[in-house]
Amino acid sequence: MELIEFTIYGEPRPAGSKQSFPVINQKTGEPVRAKDTGRIITRVKHDNPKTQEWMSHVAQVAGEVMADGPMFEGPVSLTLIFFRPRPKTHYGTGKNAETIKDSAPVFPTTRPDTVKLTRAVEDALTGVCWKDDSQVVNHKLAKRYGKRFEVWVLIEPLQAAQRQEEK
Repeated sequence: MELIEFTIYGEPRPAGSKQSFPVINQKTGEPVRAKDTGRIITRVKHDNPKTQEWMSHVAQVAGEVMADGPMFEGPVSLTLIFFRPRPKTHYGTGKNAETIKDSAPVFPTTRPDTVKLTRAVEDALTGVCWKDDSQVVNHKLAKRYGKRFEVWVLIEPLQAAQRQEEK
């Protein structure tokens, strides 16, 4: 499979803490078990209610991109660049309202952190771009200022020729 790249517009939400709870059979009051393994089926609730909405949006955009092909099999490299608009305090006033102040930071160092933003995107792409996010063996992550909230995504399959890195 070839590499894919796409942009997701919207404010990224972090995947912070999760709470897992069993699915309960309404008639018996007992936990529901998987027929093949006998394991209790669970659901996951995110501590941030907007995270699930964001992850659904990510999965929808990725699904449109992946519509023409199969999911990635084997190891992949994932590049994510999270863009956010600069706050108004980074700009001058009056005739300088469009000019970034010299004192404005170059990079966004405020919350949420890049790893938690990445976790939400990886989880959303599971079952859409790959079978399991453990297939992501290389990460390239960044947070930058841009014109709007968006995430640039690049997924590259890793080839057998890259085995030479092991040596």
